[in-house]
Amino acid sequence: MTSRVLVAPLIKNQKSKIKNQKSKIKNQKSKIQTLKPKAQPHIQEFAAAPLHPSP
Repeated sequence: MTSRVLVAPLIKNQKSKIKNQKSKIKNQKSKIQTLKPKAQPHIQEFAAAPLHPSP
């Protein structure tokens, strides 16, 4: 009986850990998505600007 009592909370802990990891991955992905639009205009401006501006 004692082993069953100990196993159930362990499984719950593992499930919550997996949920936390998934939410962390989601947060990282959303951070990357928010960073991309900020970075892209710079690249577009740089590409649009001539490398050797005419004097």
